[in-house]
Amino acid sequence: MREVKNIENTIIETLESGPAGKADLIKGIGHKTGATAQGIYKALRKLKKEEVVTIHDKTISLSFIWIDGQISKYSKIAQTYQTPRRENYFLQLKSGEHITFKFRTLRELDLFWVHAFVLLEAQISKEIPMYAVVPHDWFSYARPSSDKVWTEKLEESARPQGVVITHPAPLDKKVVIERESKSNFLEFVCGENPFKQDERKYVNIIGQWVFEARLDNAINLKLVEYINKDFRDGVIGGEILEKLLDLPGTNTLKISRSLQRAELLIRKIKKYFTFKA
Repeated sequence: MREVKNIENTIIETLESGPAGKADLIKGIGHKTGATAQGIYKALRKLKKEEVVTIHDKTISLSFIWIDGQISKYSKIAQTYQTPRRENYFLQLKSGEHITFKFRTLRELDLFWVHAFVLLEAQISKEIPMYAVVPHDWFSYARPSSDKVWTEKLEESARPQGVVITHPAPLDKKVVIERESKSNFLEFVCGENPFKQDERKYVNIIGQWVFEARLDNAINLKLVEYINKDFRDGVIGGEILEKLLDLPGTNTLKISRSLQRAELLIRKIKKYFTFKA
C-alpha cells in the first residue's frame, strides 16, 4: 500500500508541470520510483477512478475537478491558519515580550520565518508598511518557493514595502532590478546601514512587530562567498547552493512585540522611502 501511495504521489508531482504522454510518464515514474509498469498502471487506474487524473488517447493530465478541489481545500486551511482565534503562541506575545527560535540550517530558518511572518501579516492593517533591513537578498534564487509565498501575500494586500540592502553585492543589485520591475508596492535602497548591522543579521518590521534573524557565522561566510562568486560565474542555484542551505549550524529568529521599539527603528529608515508610514 505504501509503495502504491508513493507512486501516486510521484505521478501527481510529475503532472503538476503539465500533461504528459503515457509512455513518457510511465518511463519517468519508473525511473524515479523503481516501480514496475504494472505497479504504475495500477496507481494510474486508482487515480483515474478517484478523478485525480484524466486520460485521453495517450495523454495523461491532472483533472481540473481535482485541481479545483485542492485549491478550495488549501484555501480553507490557509484561512484557518490566518484567523485570529487560531493565533499561534508567538502571536500571543504581550507588549514588550519576545521569543527566540533556533534552527539548525538556513532551510529550516527560512521555512519558519516565512510561515510566522505570513501568519502575522494577515492580522495587520494593509495600510501599515513592511520594512526590511537585510545584508543580501538571496531568497528569490535560494528559496524560490517560500519567497513566492512571502512576496505574493504582500502584493495581494498592496502593502507598501521598503527594503534596505546594507551590503549590496552585484548579484543583489541584479535581484533588486528584477524585483522592482514586478512590483508596484516595493522600494529598494542599497548601500545604507541605518542599524549598523553586520552581514549576519536580517530585520523585518511590521506594525509593532520586529523579526530579527541571525545567521550562523560559518554558514553566512559561505553564503556571502557564494553570492559574490555566483554573479561572476553567471550560475544561480544548483547543487552547491542546495548543500549550503543544509549546512549544520546555529541560526536564530527573534520575534518581538514592542510598539516603542518598532517606531524607533522605523524612524531610522522611513526617510529612505517615498511612501508614508
